[in-house]
Amino acid sequence: MAAVHQMKGDALELLKKGMETYIRFGLDHPDHYTVTLILKASPYEKPEGRETRKAKTGQRCFDDMRSIVRRAMEEGKIKNGDLEETSQALWAGIHGLTALLITQPGFPFVERERLIQRTIEILVRGVSADRR
Repeated sequence: MAAVHQMKGDALELLKKGMETYIRFGLDHPDHYTVTLILKASPYEKPEGRETRKAKTGQRCFDDMRSIVRRAMEEGKIKNGDLEETSQALWAGIHGLTALLITQPGFPFVERERLIQRTIEILVRGVSADRR
């Protein structure tokens, strides 16, 4: 997500690329993804007054995505709305898909690539200023 955040170009296309990158990272590294973004942190993992490395990693990823969403809003590609709400809704969608694909391997999902692309399409179309 950080690499996509640094790229130039149409913010909506970058958002789609970032969402796909996020999903693919989780699928390529399911154990790391599970530990970092699915499992609840144990109370002993958070030293007093400091965030854990796990929390910082997830927050950095979300911050990069939020920055891309902000750019898309500034370019008029995403309808004006609450930046936090829109970013969190998009993140929830891609995280949900990633988590389901990792944790429910026996579910009769449609073909994986088709599901990934359709999910991204639905999420982005839902926030797009031009909803065609």
